[in-house]
Amino acid sequence: MKKTIPIILGVLWLATVAILAFFDGADWSDKESMNLCQGGIQAGNSFYIMDNREEESVVYHINENHQVVNLFKGSSYKSNLTFVGLSFLDNLFLLLEEAEGTYRIIALDETLQPIEESGPLVPKEKGELTGFTAKEDGFYLTVVAEGGDKAVTYFLEEKENMRSLLSEEIKEGSREDKKEITKEGGPKQEEAVFLKMVRMSEAPQNRKIVEASFDNEEYKIRLDNGVGKEHFLLSQEILDAYYERQLSLKQTLGFQRQQLFFYGELLLAGYAVLILISIVLKNRSHTLYTIVIVEIILLVVTVSGVAVTYRVAQDAVLSQNKKFGIYYLEELKRQIGPNYKAFVKEDSFHENETYDEMWKQMEDFLKEEGPNRMLYSLALVRLEDNRIMVGSTGKNMEHVAYQYGTAVLPLLELIKEGYDNGAVEVWLEGKRHLVIAVSDKEGISSNYCYVGLLKTETSVGNQELERYLGYGTLIFMIGSMLTIALVLLQARELKGLQKAILLLAAGDDNIRKERAYGKDIETMWNSLLDIKKRISRINYAKFQLYESCYRFAPKNVEKILKRESITEVKSGDAIELYGTLAMVNTSKAFHMNIPTMHQINRYVELMEKHKEKLEGLFLSGSNNLKNMKILFLRECTGSTEFGINFMKEFQQTEAYGHFQTGILLHYDHYVYGVAGSDSQCFSFLFYRKMERLEKLGFWLQAKGVKMAITETVKNREGINSGVRYIGYIQFGEERMNLYEVLDACKEEERKRKAANTKKFENAIALFYEYDFYLARSSFSEIIRENPQDEIAKWYLFTCQKYLNQSYGGDISFELWEKE
Repeated sequence: MKKTIPIILGVLWLATVAILAFFDGADWSDKESMNLCQGGIQAGNSFYIMDNREEESVVYHINENHQVVNLFKGSSYKSNLTFVGLSFLDNLFLLLEEAEGTYRIIALDETLQPIEESGPLVPKEKGELTGFTAKEDGFYLTVVAEGGDKAVTYFLEEKENMRSLLSEEIKEGSREDKKEITKEGGPKQEEAVFLKMVRMSEAPQNRKIVEASFDNEEYKIRLDNGVGKEHFLLSQEILDAYYERQLSLKQTLGFQRQQLFFYGELLLAGYAVLILISIVLKNRSHTLYTIVIVEIILLVVTVSGVAVTYRVAQDAVLSQNKKFGIYYLEELKRQIGPNYKAFVKEDSFHENETYDEMWKQMEDFLKEEGPNRMLYSLALVRLEDNRIMVGSTGKNMEHVAYQYGTAVLPLLELIKEGYDNGAVEVWLEGKRHLVIAVSDKEGISSNYCYVGLLKTETSVGNQELERYLGYGTLIFMIGSMLTIALVLLQARELKGLQKAILLLAAGDDNIRKERAYGKDIETMWNSLLDIKKRISRINYAKFQLYESCYRFAPKNVEKILKRESITEVKSGDAIELYGTLAMVNTSKAFHMNIPTMHQINRYVELMEKHKEKLEGLFLSGSNNLKNMKILFLRECTGSTEFGINFMKEFQQTEAYGHFQTGILLHYDHYVYGVAGSDSQCFSFLFYRKMERLEKLGFWLQAKGVKMAITETVKNREGINSGVRYIGYIQFGEERMNLYEVLDACKEEERKRKAANTKKFENAIALFYEYDFYLARSSFSEIIRENPQDEIAKWYLFTCQKYLNQSYGGDISFELWEKE
């Protein structure tokens, strides 16, 4: 049953999310049908229609069955742009506005993929671009000047200004990736093309041009009195294709990608909660059961509260906007007055001064500072045919649905039946708005009404919703903390006792008795503390035993032999390993001048301190501390760091005079193990070259070499500076090169040896070439500059020795071998 419940809940949650997504999709579909068609053309049996919405500008290719064949989204080309015009020749040409007053033309193929584009286009005349026509010779763009007093047509030659988007450069990457970069690091701005004016038309006296286009060597002009509107109204076929368009599932999901991510996250969040519930059921903790149940109830209450608050806030915003919108239109109605009715029915109304005054009053009303700025469109509508008589846009005698959508028509029917005012929500360009209508009554019924469009959205904005969610989250968190604290306080005594038992079971005897209010809990605490005391005594005895073992046995022997603890190490355990062996050698001098125990301890403490930093392992130490061996396993590649740091700090201590110390490092393959009986064991390190290396280490230390490394260490740790080659020793046919690490010397000594490194290397080269005479001279010069260089002295005496014997005698170039 416990396994079945989560499965059932999981299926129910999946069904719930699917239902929510379905209704959200249905709501989106309704909003799509409420948008306005903002331009389109018919080419054969195909329709090309553009739609500018808040989050996306789209061009649809719709077939004769009203199915969307392809679509082109503006965001796939460039962000923050608006589609302005369409024209079809051999290809579909789209005019878009990238920034205010800056345009661009792109050519689309039959699949609505961009194939050509122009540079940025800037008309010299400021105004609204209302005409766009593609011809064989180029493009014609028509701008209605600000104020509507004239229309200006510009020409752009296609062949000279359109560039291909299918070149090899752009095929290899996106347009954004291929932008040129300036010296300052930013994208290079394209040079704008200022269009060439080819034709201009002025408005008739007392009239204003609303829209204009230039085609077939003649102007098509729409005036503010409605003359010429037939040239710019979309055909019923285009409108039907737009409003009845059928998107495929893939196209619909493309529009609702953000919603898909939201519901996917919601589904995963629900399954996370179900997993938590499953864990709770498995744990069988009554305290956890209580917390989870209370949290679920609190979450449901909080979410419901946020939803109700959001709905109430939406209704309040809608009601407030409606109230203010009606007030503004009533004020406009009062300012205009009823005098217009004497002229509005006349055919020459738009030639009358009354029209000019009304249009001017509407324009001034919209521009007036103050609350009126909430409105951005006004119109006087004739209710008998729902046509705009006077509109702030100048598109007069046009059906009101072309500007405000079909959703406004039922509202106008109510006004016509005698209602004083009303409001309706509409979707324009992907945003929800409020249209207000106020009747200008003549008796019982109305013949005219004022219509206004509010700038502000009618719903609570995203910021307000985020604020409500923030408040809800805060309330949920505070409520959760209070409820959890209350539940935990109720079980505080048992929880404290449970924690103490768990700690003691894990080996931690550092527990303290908490205050207990119940006698039964008090008794359990006393029993637990008695157990703690017995365990502490046992642990202390074990600790002392381990400390004794580690004090006299090689430390970390179990780590080398790959055992869990030293108690598992037994005689006969051995292992082959690679590592760097550090031999720390001291001279016999301190036997004549016995150091104090403090100096001895200081010497070993420094060695322990620096080898611990690199996880080095003490292998063995002679009974007189003359030869101490430390192993750095293969994983360590900084053994030279140990030697340099140890020697630098050691040379500053008072023990340095008693321990004339030198270090030799060598990387190779070793055998380490433990041999003996059950009663007594000894650790050993076997290496066939050990005896000779030990002698070499003492010899180098006696010659004042603070630190030497073999070539295997030099190559392994990549040491290319701060060393000098001092010679080699031979193991059969194997040659082992040796290098002195100068950084381990005192500063003055290091500088002198570093200054003579080149001379020293040249002198050794002469030595190896049997040129003992020149080699002797070079070593003599080195000794004059640095009298403390004992290695140079050895080479000097060896050169002198070989000069005194006949050529071809018993000559060896090894260090210390023939000494």
